[in-house]
Amino acid sequence: MDLCKYPYKNDLGGSMLRLCLTWMAILSSAVSATDYSLVMDGKTEASIVLAEKPTRAAQLGAYELRHVVQLITGAELPILKGKLPASGLKIFVGNSSFTEMSGIDPKGFSREEYELKFGLDWIAMVGNDLPDFGTVSYSDEKTFPSCQYDLHSTLYAVYDFLEKCCGVRFYQPGDMGIAFRKNPTLIVQPYNIRRHPFMEAMRYPNWSGGERHGFSARDKHLTLLRWRANILYGQVNHNTFSIYFRYWKPSASKYYADLFIRSRPELFAQGYQGKFAPMGLRKWHWPDDPDLPPQLCQTNPETIRYYAEEAVSFYEGKPVKGAPFSPRKLPGCRFTYMIQEDDNHLICLCGNCASLMNCWKDKSELERKVRYHFAWVNSVAGEAAKKHPEIGIATLAYGVPWYPDLSIAKNVTVQLCIGVQGFYHPKFREEAMKIYDSWLENYAKKDGELFLWTYMLSPAFEANGHNAYHKFFPSFYPAQTIDIFKKFAKDGIRGWFGEIFVQYNFLEAYFAAKVCDDPSIDGKKALDEFYPLYYGPAADEMKEYFTIINKAFWSDSYAGMIPVRPDTAYMLYMQKEAVNWSLGTPSRLAALDALFRTAQRKAKGTPAEKRLEWFDRTIHRQMMEGRKDFEKRELLRKVPTPECFVPEVGNADPASPKMARTVFPGQPVRLRTLDNEAGNDDIEISMAHDSSFLYVGFHERNIRSGKMSDDKWRNNVEIFLAAQRQMPYNHLLVTPAGLVENYRSETVNGVVRTGRSDIGAKLLSNECGKDWSFLLALPLDRLIPDRKTGSGDSFFMNILRTRCEAPNLSWSPLFTDSYLEGIYRMGRVRLAGGAPGVKEVSSVFTESFDVRKYWYPLNAAAKNTKIESTSAGLRLSTDPPALTYLFSSRTFPVSSLNTVTIQLIGAYGKGTAFAGLIGYSHFPDSPRGGPVFQNRRITLTEKSADYIVSIPVPDTKNEVVTDFRPFFGVDKESRLCVKEVRVSVSTKEILPKKKSGSSAGH
Repeated sequence: MDLCKYPYKNDLGGSMLRLCLTWMAILSSAVSATDYSLVMDGKTEASIVLAEKPTRAAQLGAYELRHVVQLITGAELPILKGKLPASGLKIFVGNSSFTEMSGIDPKGFSREEYELKFGLDWIAMVGNDLPDFGTVSYSDEKTFPSCQYDLHSTLYAVYDFLEKCCGVRFYQPGDMGIAFRKNPTLIVQPYNIRRHPFMEAMRYPNWSGGERHGFSARDKHLTLLRWRANILYGQVNHNTFSIYFRYWKPSASKYYADLFIRSRPELFAQGYQGKFAPMGLRKWHWPDDPDLPPQLCQTNPETIRYYAEEAVSFYEGKPVKGAPFSPRKLPGCRFTYMIQEDDNHLICLCGNCASLMNCWKDKSELERKVRYHFAWVNSVAGEAAKKHPEIGIATLAYGVPWYPDLSIAKNVTVQLCIGVQGFYHPKFREEAMKIYDSWLENYAKKDGELFLWTYMLSPAFEANGHNAYHKFFPSFYPAQTIDIFKKFAKDGIRGWFGEIFVQYNFLEAYFAAKVCDDPSIDGKKALDEFYPLYYGPAADEMKEYFTIINKAFWSDSYAGMIPVRPDTAYMLYMQKEAVNWSLGTPSRLAALDALFRTAQRKAKGTPAEKRLEWFDRTIHRQMMEGRKDFEKRELLRKVPTPECFVPEVGNADPASPKMARTVFPGQPVRLRTLDNEAGNDDIEISMAHDSSFLYVGFHERNIRSGKMSDDKWRNNVEIFLAAQRQMPYNHLLVTPAGLVENYRSETVNGVVRTGRSDIGAKLLSNECGKDWSFLLALPLDRLIPDRKTGSGDSFFMNILRTRCEAPNLSWSPLFTDSYLEGIYRMGRVRLAGGAPGVKEVSSVFTESFDVRKYWYPLNAAAKNTKIESTSAGLRLSTDPPALTYLFSSRTFPVSSLNTVTIQLIGAYGKGTAFAGLIGYSHFPDSPRGGPVFQNRRITLTEKSADYIVSIPVPDTKNEVVTDFRPFFGVDKESRLCVKEVRVSVSTKEILPKKKSGSSAGH
């Protein structure tokens, strides 16, 4: 048995860097060198003894000890309360009169300190517990000690005994996750120790992903306790919510509505009225309030005072109703109250806040926001300290570097967020460690308290959220996790909170927690023992399985496929589907599957069989199915997504009733079934745009059911709009009842958020019997999240018709019933056309004018073209005589509803000249379609004159013109002299013009 001979003991009075290796071998003279027998041949030889009035921690410790010993031996140790057994080994769990006589005095313990001590015929396991004497039911986790703001150190003594003396390991939740060697006899050797967990502020692997892990709440809670998870102080999360319930408006929730006092809008961020700004409370409390402020006014003295008073209330043991978290002051521990704004990047735009931001006007926007944040936190900390100087305030540093001269108050602690999940990428690891080191050197080593929040979510996060491909090739990195967390411990980090999908990375979570408890563990030995202890006869195959995945994932070749974005410190969103499955190659999956099937055969009839069943259900099977799903989607990706050019029209009035009856010219939008079968010819959709709006005209006839559903999600048109085929995107909903809503989906600090967002959509809708038509006007400057759009721009879009009485339809086929899973199938739209007016072609010809910089000859006789710049203008001819013309070196956006006018000013000559355009059909980053030529001939005279040629943009059956080059030239045996060429574009007014001063309504 590998015992930890040199467990850490923290120097409770000084720096975490001053570690005291305290092998507290408090060996009484009565201790014998003999072994201690708990069970012999299935018969108990020991009893568990509790105090007459035991703490919750002692009660649960007794149950845990009895349960695990029974798993090992089959025998059940008796539990006695307040009395000694007549004979046999006595195991004292928790403080009692018996442990006090043995020399253990918990009054001398601080924080989470505990002691494991062996006597002549007894073993004592005692820790510093809160005086909580409630009754524990071993089947009900609600009666267990908490893993947050609780002292239950007797449990740690019990777990140390089970691990160090009985060879038990708690790798996963439930009995399935407890690894040991079964034996009807259990004899242990003495192991005396007095210590406390190394990271003394917090150690907490947060169970991300809801309940998809499949473990019960009881087993999950027990596992956190077994892993020594606890939060004592320093933990941060977004908590500035209680003020909204009291001073914004009454909540939609009755529980919180009762908290409302009166409206005080001055306490909240200004400048977001009517914008449906992203805010974590919106969904449950004010879903339809477009004015809900996304943040507080962080310079308002009353806001500062409010949160200082909230911190004081919690410090004094008086929790504030409506606060999302409830820290409490623990004996001998620091107290910190978390202060962190809502999870968005917005700030108050009032004059005071703007003035404060302007103090750092020479800094980057990120640095200004960081300084603004800490100025507010410092203010709250200072205000709270006026009443209780020992109150601490905890806040986050969201992956931002330390900035020179950044001011942080002495009673403020900082939790730095970094993405350990991306450390496989050398460049990202380098950048992340630069940020980490900057805080370590400039803050932690200068009397600041630095804690960590680590992200360990990929690739499950991308698969199940951001990119929605769901089944994925997993990542394993337990050895790297041990090394990373050992470095954190060596650097003196005093607290850790990790976001992790424990069902996929249970080994990483286990070892991270183990190192935070005791960084002296031998990581290699701990990992090597895992495979035989947990997988038994299948150890070799499962070790190779983990190794293959680890080497594939944690490799420079894989990292080389992923560019590091400079704007993330978390390394999220990087593992897109194709990148992820570049690891899950068919040959690699075949090797893994062969190993796994062999492991299953070897594990039959052993405890490893159930562990492999779980592994198959949770990790292996989804991986094998995910590859097949990926290959299917790859085939579907080869099905072209549609493209559409939207013509430009004259400035229109979105509120005009005439608009609702307009069928726009240009390409019609045809809907097909979600699986790309023929759709419904009774639906007509057309689109156009002007300088302000995108117009979507919809008309459906002969709807099958006379009465359409009133459920907005079962009877609607849904429109998705994005700059890329991914988040962020706008999701518009239009119903026959005249409802139009927009939902914005985006990722904020690693969290996928969807919420109402008003983009100023205007709707004219008409439902009449079995017909439904509408005109939707969408402002171009808010059409796409975080980007203004105009003529010539392109974006991605899908239009879907949701119906309960007939198959759902879409413009771009999704091949799935889940619209959100089909985001990657959005079609591409380009807003054709250009702003009316003169196009700058630099063509006022003078003697010094460099013609070939702006115009170039293009025809068979180009090499014979004579171009002369004279004081009279540009002379153009050929020798020998031939058709010749000059093309503009620039292209200009244009629309099928535009007219291009080319003027030859001060032109004269002999024979025939001509002017025209060459049109192209062009999406950015795609080959040009076309060309399409149009020109007009001009009969020249020797007298100077101005010639005007107007050409409607020449769409053809197969081409939509989106860009053009103007050209002019002369025919055979002709010559031309021209002083200036002007090119202009005008727009055909086919819609009612917006009246001056009128406003468009809904």
